[in-house]
This record gives sequence, structure tokens and C-alpha cells, in this order.
Amino acid sequence: MTGGLYRYSRNPMYVAVLLILLGWAISFEAAGLFGYAVVVGLAFHLRVVMGEESWLARTHGEQWFANSPVVPRSHGQAPPSTSQVGFVDCAQSSAPS
Repeated sequence: MTGGLYRYSRNPMYVAVLLILLGWAISFEAAGLFGYAVVVGLAFHLRVVMGEESWLARTHGEQWFANSPVVPRSHGQAPPSTSQVGFVDCAQSSAPS
């Protein structure tokens, strides 16, 4: 999926939760809440990397491998232009013409 918020992050819900926790920690000047946000962020990251992404790779195969480099895992960046989408075959692109 590469539309809406999913153009900027494969996990926008996790990003939103972390931003809320960090906002609360800053607003209330609570070091404990900041520590909690760090622990939650680490747990989200481990869940995504060790659980969700391996399941998606097994379940969706080539679609997953084509989409995963296009959309960042968690933090946003400008979506690539359509000319940047897809893989480049390094063996063919480095061969002399």
C-alpha cells in the first residue's frame, strides 16, 4: 500500500502513538514518560522487524520485496517519484555498453 499516510511510513499508527507519548513527556516534563516512550518505540521496532516484516515477506513474496524499499519502515520521507520506484539490476547497469 502506497497511498495516504502509507506513502510516508509503512507503520503510521506506531509513529502516531510514539509522537503522542513524546508530546506528553515534553508537555508534562516527565522523564519517566519519556523512558516509557523509548521502551514502547523499541518494542514496536522489534515487533515490526522480527514479526510483521518476515510474515509479510512469506505471505506476499515479490509484492513485499518490491514495496518495502519504496516506503520507509517508520519515519517519513518524501515519497519517491514514479521513475525511482522499482529495482535496478546492478549486474546489467554496471556492464559496459
